[in-house]
Amino acid sequence: MHKIRRKFVSHEAYMKIRDWIVSGEMAPGLKIRDKQLGERLGISRTPIREALLRLEEEGFIYTKPNCATLVSSVNFKDAHSLYSIVWTLESLAMAQAFGNITTKDIEKMKQANEKFLKSMGRGQRKVALEADNAFHSIFVALSKNCELIHLLADLKVKLMRLNLYYFEKEKSAQLSYDEHNRIIQALEEKDKDLAISLLEGNWKNSFARFDM
Repeated sequence: MHKIRRKFVSHEAYMKIRDWIVSGEMAPGLKIRDKQLGERLGISRTPIREALLRLEEEGFIYTKPNCATLVSSVNFKDAHSLYSIVWTLESLAMAQAFGNITTKDIEKMKQANEKFLKSMGRGQRKVALEADNAFHSIFVALSKNCELIHLLADLKVKLMRLNLYYFEKEKSAQLSYDEHNRIIQALEEKDKDLAISLLEGNWKNSFARFDM
């Protein structure tokens, strides 16, 4: 069993527990016991409690009054709120990154997009969604806007949890793949307005495809 031995123990505990919740290893409704988590991670209960407080603030867990702490359910009602913020912030990131995007960056986006489609075809949803995130992260990083990058990183974790539960259709993957290719084409043609419009459309269409 992997033990946490780094300096910032509370943060490491937070990251590990959050990963377990996002991946579904810690399922919705699971009762959380700080003692067991401490034993599993090889650390004391104090940093575990600090990590759990942060996770509760972010909505990953909740505490019933005079009762247990539980993993929060995956709430589809939250999807539109998250998606609308992400497509707005990513459109800003694309606008700020546009002049920094090189041919090499575009090639990385192509590779991430191919990995996304192939992984979905193999039923590797988590790998596919990580590749999808990598596609978007390339131009987000090129915005060189640290606050924007951090905001989107935190939001994408919540989206990953939603997507792992709902995004599982190969048809949806093909449509998103095609939309990514159109974004790439707009970047190659140096059409900034079209790239931003296509990017926003990709997010809006992805949200709409939850019910496909």
